[in-house]
Amino acid sequence: MNLALQTSRYHSRKLIDELLGHFIDESIKVELGSLDCLLSLVRSNPQIALVHFEHKLRVDPLLVHIPIQNPDATRTAVLMRHPQRRETALQQEVSRLIQAVSSQV
Repeated sequence: MNLALQTSRYHSRKLIDELLGHFIDESIKVELGSLDCLLSLVRSNPQIALVHFEHKLRVDPLLVHIPIQNPDATRTAVLMRHPQRRETALQQEVSRLIQAVSSQV
C-alpha cells in the first residue's frame, strides 16, 4: 500500500515515525505539509492511504477512518512562560484550570 504522510516538521509525523516507522518506511510515497492536500490526494487516488493522528475526527463520506488501536502514544502539553516576567492573573487562572483538569485524568 502506498502511504501519504505529513512532513517531519509536524509533531504527529514524528510520533508516527517513532511508533510505526519500521513498519511503514518503505510504503511512504508522498509527504506534504498540508493535511487538506493529503486528504484531497487520498480522495482522488484509491492507491494511496493516509496515516495521521487527529485529535478531532473529520467527517468525510468519501474516506474511511480506521483507528490505530492501542498505539502506546501519548502527547504531553506544557504551559510555558518567561521566568523573568510577572505572571498575570489570567496566566495564574489558566495554570490553575490546567492543573485541576490534569489531576482528574
